[in-house]
Amino acid sequence: MNQTVVNLFSSSQAATETLYLRNNLASTGSVPFKGPLGLCPDIIQSPEQVPDAQNAFSTVSSWEQAYNVQPQAAVPNYYYLRGMNGGSETDSNGFSLYYAPAQVLLLPATFRGHALSTAAGLESTPVNAPAGHIGVGQAPFVWTPPSPPADSYFNLIAQVNADTQPDPLPVVRDWLDLAKMIGQTPSLGIRTQALVSGKQWVRRQQLTVPASFTTSPITITLAAKGLAGTRVCLLCDTVTPLQVPVLLGPLTLGADGTQTGATFVLPAGYSANLAVQFWNPDNQPITTGSSLSVTFGYPINPGAELDRAIAENLVNHHYQDAMGDTATAAIKPKAMAIVSQMTFTFEA
Repeated sequence: MNQTVVNLFSSSQAATETLYLRNNLASTGSVPFKGPLGLCPDIIQSPEQVPDAQNAFSTVSSWEQAYNVQPQAAVPNYYYLRGMNGGSETDSNGFSLYYAPAQVLLLPATFRGHALSTAAGLESTPVNAPAGHIGVGQAPFVWTPPSPPADSYFNLIAQVNADTQPDPLPVVRDWLDLAKMIGQTPSLGIRTQALVSGKQWVRRQQLTVPASFTTSPITITLAAKGLAGTRVCLLCDTVTPLQVPVLLGPLTLGADGTQTGATFVLPAGYSANLAVQFWNPDNQPITTGSSLSVTFGYPINPGAELDRAIAENLVNHHYQDAMGDTATAAIKPKAMAIVSQMTFTFEA
C-alpha cells in the first residue's frame, strides 16, 4: 500500500488497545476525547463503489482528510468505514453503520432501528488491521435515502464490533451516560456535522430529553471560526412547561475564540425542534472551512454525581480549558459534561 499510514501516533499519548474510530482528525484514540466532538473522519460517503478501498482510504493523504457524509437522496450511496489499530496485535473486527434524523441529543433510541446494510444485506462488514495500521471495512454500506426534512440533515454513527455481528449499542440512562457515549467511546464514530453555505440559512434538529433523565439546567454555548460580524439565533419551537422559551439571540458573532451562551432548564420528557438560523447582513467575507459550533453542557451536581463523574473521567477539562477567559460568566460552571456538540461548516 503506497504511503500507507503506520504508527502515525507513536509520539502521542497511548491510544486504545484495539481498533478505534476517531472523533476528529486530531484524535489519537485516547479518552476522554479532545474536542471538537461529532466530526468522525472515518465515515466516508461515495456516489459509487471504490475499487480497492483498503488502499484508497489508508494513505497518509486520505487519513488526514474528512470526507462528506451527507447522502444524495433517492440514489444509492456507498459508505466506507475505517479505523486505526491502536494495539500490539492484529485485530479482526466488524463495522456497523447507523443513521438518525438530525438530533441535538444523539441517544441510541434515535438510531437503533436505522442500521444500514451492505449489498449482501448484512448489517456488519469484516475489517482487519495489523498493529498500528488502518483497517477499512471489506464492503461498503449501501443506502438509498429519502430527502431529509426541509432544512435538516442526517447524523451518521459508526460502530466497531467484536466480531462479524453488530454489538449491542451503549445503554444511556442519564446525562452522564450520554456524555460518556459521545465523549469517551472509541468504538463509536459520530458525525453530527452539517455543511452550509450562503448568506442566510436555517438548520433544524430534534431535541428530546428522555423521561428517565433528570430535569436539569443545560448550558448552550456558541463558538465560531471565521464568522466575526455575522448573526445567529437558536430557537426551540416549543416552550418548556414553565412557559420559558429556549431562545439564544439573535446575536452578533465575535472574533475567533469568543464564546457566548446561556443556561436553560430542560425538563425530563421535553421535546421540541431546535432551529439554528444564520444571517450575513453586512456581506462579511466567509472562507471555506469557517464554522459554527453549538455545544450543550450538563453542569454536574456536587456530591455523589460529581464523585462518579470524576471517577469515570467525565468532567470535560478540554472544554473548560477552551472556554478560558473568552466565555461569559453565565456559561462558566465548575464542572461540566458535554452531552451534545453540533458543527455547521461552510463549504465553497
